[in-house]
Amino acid sequence: MDQARLQQEYAALGSVFDPQEQLIQQQMSQLPGQAQAQRSALEQAKVNAFRDITSQARGRGVYFSGFRPEEEARYTGATFLPALAEVEGRQLQQQTALQQALLGVRQERQKQATATLQDILNREQQERQFRIEQEARAREAAASRAASTPQLPTTQQFLTQAFSGYRPAYEGGTAYFTEREVIPALMANYGLNQRDAAKLAFEYRKRVFGEGYGRI
Repeated sequence: MDQARLQQEYAALGSVFDPQEQLIQQQMSQLPGQAQAQRSALEQAKVNAFRDITSQARGRGVYFSGFRPEEEARYTGATFLPALAEVEGRQLQQQTALQQALLGVRQERQKQATATLQDILNREQQERQFRIEQEARAREAAASRAASTPQLPTTQQFLTQAFSGYRPAYEGGTAYFTEREVIPALMANYGLNQRDAAKLAFEYRKRVFGEGYGRI
């Protein structure tokens, strides 16, 4: 398939598919910011939780320099890190889903472009086939007409027939037979002018009957 024409059909579908691609790409571009906002919220929640743990520890008199109560480690392992992993996993999942959606849009666009071009190519092939068939029929009709049209004899064949039984006037033939009968017939049947028709007729008469040129 013609790749240049396929690309043209692909581009022609821009009004339908470009907005879809742009929306998906916009959503993809927003994912890092959304994930960062969620991570910031988790960090702030961790800070708040540690502050509360520290405050409670001091209230119980178990906090001193260099010691972190086990509640902080428990919060980090049981709450903060799983929530952070969930944010990362959700971002990856959304990124994958949007990439698949973008791929699907492009595949559908390619599919429609291919189908459209194939329809065009099919129509063009049908039109070429129609022209070929029309030309073939025209040639057949012309050949049939040519075969059915009677073919004129050559000028020499015509002259042989026209002068059959010819006798000069002094031998009892028709006076000016060549000028009145043969030359006009040559002009009418073969589209010759008077000079060319006369030349043919007189040359034939001289060759066959030994007579000189007549007058036009």
